[in-house]
Amino acid sequence: MDTEERNIAAMKRFYETFLAGDLKALRDLVTDDFVLSNDFTDRVPTAGVFEGKDGLERFFAILGDAISEVQVFQADEFIASGDCVAALGHERMRVKDTGRLVDAKWVQVGRFRDGLMTRFDEYSDTAAWDVGFTPL
Repeated sequence: MDTEERNIAAMKRFYETFLAGDLKALRDLVTDDFVLSNDFTDRVPTAGVFEGKDGLERFFAILGDAISEVQVFQADEFIASGDCVAALGHERMRVKDTGRLVDAKWVQVGRFRDGLMTRFDEYSDTAAWDVGFTPL
């Protein structure tokens, strides 16, 4: 298996582990200097930059507190170049506080070193997320 195939497999494992809700296993898939960032606005509680394994766990704890239901979370296509994997996908989630659905397309970019993820950057439909967190 070449580097790009290995990194795509690692990205898929990251998603599978997230969907299984196994934070301990998720921590094992990233480096100690891991960074997660996104382009969400301040209306979305998971907005910002999260550093290290503890930051990864904090991000998913905040997400778990904010979302009552994940209806769909799916990577539709993977594009790899060297140590970088871009995943194009979509999601549909229900926000706890508003009851609204977020239906968004996204691009998530993972960067890898020695088979572990070092960085995860998400570019999403921020307007859809803002509507989801806007009270009715």
